[in-house]
Amino acid sequence: MFDSSIEKKIVDFVKHSPLGVTSTELAKSLGINRITLSKYLDIIRERSLIDFRQLGMAKLWYIPVHLSQEEFLKKLSLSFLHQLGKGSREDALRETGREVGSYINSLYASFHGVEKLKGRQFEEMLRDAGEKIGGKLIVTELNEGRYAVCVERCPIEFASEDITDMKEMGRQIFLEIVAINFSGGTVEVSEEAGKIVYHLQAATYEGTKKK
Repeated sequence: MFDSSIEKKIVDFVKHSPLGVTSTELAKSLGINRITLSKYLDIIRERSLIDFRQLGMAKLWYIPVHLSQEEFLKKLSLSFLHQLGKGSREDALRETGREVGSYINSLYASFHGVEKLKGRQFEEMLRDAGEKIGGKLIVTELNEGRYAVCVERCPIEFASEDITDMKEMGRQIFLEIVAINFSGGTVEVSEEAGKIVYHLQAATYEGTKKK
């Protein structure tokens, strides 16, 4: 029989472990039989309340970032229409990009329990967010604080005449994300082999040194 109080205990415990927690730690901390715990974890995961990463032989459970293509497109369109009624098209693109960029960044900062994302956290956010909103971003760190983000698959279908607006919207989203995490920076956009590529340059950098 499913006990909702046990579900709440599990979710609350995982929620307070932003880096993730193993099944063994959950069973020991909550005093739940591992077989019973395994059944609850499967049910809770089916409801998208938690998820896991494979860490060697163990599963590391965590609260996933809730971001979807539908949510992204709704926020984008509503913000743009609102901003368009207040000023020029250029202003609307800029302000919408800032608002959406800030929103996406806040989800991942909250997930990691930090104010600013660094190194791999920053790269993982770009890849994961791109996938969740229906696109695919290839993120390459060229050197410390400098990234190339190739839009392998765009989450939005748009007519060829709208490509300039879409490039600028994307640039403003990345610009806001860079500003939040690196105290400012620049974002340039280009087309390479038919793909849109954003070049991100951080003003300051405190990333994870690669081994």
